[in-house]
Amino acid sequence: MGGVLMKTKINLIYTDWYYSKTEPGNRYRFPNGMTRGEIDSFNKIQEEHELSGDLERWVQHKNNPDIYQIERDNHRPYTKIGPFEDKVTSKAYEWIYHSLDDIKDDEIYFYVVELLQPTGFFRSFSRIPQEIKDLINQDRCYLIFDYEHEGLWDFHKFEEFYFSTLHNDDDVPQDIKLENIYILTGDLNCNEILSNKIKINFVNVNHFLDGLSYDLLEMKKYKRGLQTEFGYRFEPKSVEDIDVDNKTKLFNSTMRNCQKRHRKALGSYFHYHDLWKDNNISFLKVNMDSNIPPFLPTKYRDSCKKLSKMPIVELDTHDMKEKNNFGTMWDSWNYYQESFITVVSETLFEGWPIWREDGKEVHYNVFFSEKVLKPIMNVHPFIVFSVPGFLHKLHHLGFQTFNGDFLSEKYDLVQNEQDRLKLLFTELDKFRTTPVDELKQWFTEQIPKLKHNQELFLEYGKKSTTKVKLLEKLRNG
Repeated sequence: MGGVLMKTKINLIYTDWYYSKTEPGNRYRFPNGMTRGEIDSFNKIQEEHELSGDLERWVQHKNNPDIYQIERDNHRPYTKIGPFEDKVTSKAYEWIYHSLDDIKDDEIYFYVVELLQPTGFFRSFSRIPQEIKDLINQDRCYLIFDYEHEGLWDFHKFEEFYFSTLHNDDDVPQDIKLENIYILTGDLNCNEILSNKIKINFVNVNHFLDGLSYDLLEMKKYKRGLQTEFGYRFEPKSVEDIDVDNKTKLFNSTMRNCQKRHRKALGSYFHYHDLWKDNNISFLKVNMDSNIPPFLPTKYRDSCKKLSKMPIVELDTHDMKEKNNFGTMWDSWNYYQESFITVVSETLFEGWPIWREDGKEVHYNVFFSEKVLKPIMNVHPFIVFSVPGFLHKLHHLGFQTFNGDFLSEKYDLVQNEQDRLKLLFTELDKFRTTPVDELKQWFTEQIPKLKHNQELFLEYGKKSTTKVKLLEKLRNG
């Protein structure tokens, strides 16, 4: 008889708790790094949930309180719970929650601050309890700021804060041992950007690549899919499922949050060429303003003005009242089966350029969200609206892209936003002006790359992730 696999225990410290009014002895953690006012507001809201008699609502919020609820009391949250304890890491470790009263002398602890936005780092740093600082200085606790699910980190502001507030000469006692502080970020360039004088550790975490590859691998392993909130079932596909003769549409492109200037630019292109109806495109206009992106070429500006007045463009959200709150990981296979290429509007397009100290090299925040990973796992070619060097980082991880006689990826090297946008539009023009039979031939030639990319993607789901390795290293000293 096989035994139960014992997980390694990870001790997490939380300083603020909600103590249940109906479950004697039970308590539920609040995010670290919050203000006293936010904690008081959370306590009030959690008590309302518990005493309302709505069991479903109470169960939903007690273990993972909805951070946005405190906005009703005029708070602006900067920290939250999630995504530190993701399913991959939770498969390797058992989380043990402690208050400051639970601390034992012979244990290693972690104080995790999960950032809702990068500026939360500066605010929450000043709120680290002295008891936590003492443990950190004794090498008994590690401070982790988790921003792995995003990639935009202002290193200029960080270094200014670091050298003005945190860093002291070696002969001056430090308030906190900086070597025991870790910042998890989705920025793949973080260690190329950082000054070597920084003692705080930056760790790149491929949050979406790790999680989605694990999920897809599990689906393939157990031959199962999942029911989406859109009413259709997602099931893993491979190159064997591709029917090139079924392709009648040029583009597959989904955009929900449209306040990003490059998404308005892309929407302007689609509008100018009247591409809404005959392609798999969504443009939900969430948070979109009426401003024209400064890097948008002149001929598209009238189309941009019309975006604000036109109805939203939907693919599968017609039955959803709330267009800003749904999962974006699992698309219908038909969107890929019917089209020739996915137009990816990534999270970052402009970013903050960071020059090395010699002034010769420039780096941007490079971040892989689910947006570029979806065509990879659905065996589909892609073109990416993102920062310079994005494709270069994909190549560094082993993925293949589609530069060749037909499609050019020169845009990936261009720093000027307008010039990069013009090159991207030129590539889209090729699809608009090329006969369908030629596009089918081009797509067929890409199938070996599509197969390679999906296979590599699945390999990441088999590996021990960066976060798992980091916790193992720190826990074992």
